[in-house]
Amino acid sequence: MDLFLSWQIKSRKTMVVEGYLYAFDKKDRPIHLNLLIDTGATRTAITRNVLEDLGYTKMTKDPKPMRTAAGLLYFDMTKITRLTLGGEFAFADVNVHVLEWKDSHLHGVIGMDILSKLHIHSDTVNFVIQSKPFELRSS
Repeated sequence: MDLFLSWQIKSRKTMVVEGYLYAFDKKDRPIHLNLLIDTGATRTAITRNVLEDLGYTKMTKDPKPMRTAAGLLYFDMTKITRLTLGGEFAFADVNVHVLEWKDSHLHGVIGMDILSKLHIHSDTVNFVIQSKPFELRSS
């Protein structure tokens, strides 16, 4: 089956998409997220307070270095059980960085680790994030 992905952007100032992050224990009690699409981020990252609210406590004790536009930063990491994006796609067992944002309407960023799987590009004229048509195959 060929699939073309298109997500409407929530804000014209930033490329934000809605998502849902599920609890560590995999019960169907997701938290609604506003996630910044960041094509400059290598890895997806979620705020610490959201992760802790959902029971994610196994975070690395030795932060990992990551080169960012702001320079070399250090992040804890954890593995999330399930993340859905745009109401269309779900990702399981994703390693994410832990963000230390406190006061933000954003709950994290979607990085190229996920975006590249969806062949994503952004249409900044129409404020839509789209994929090229690609084929989904059952395994």
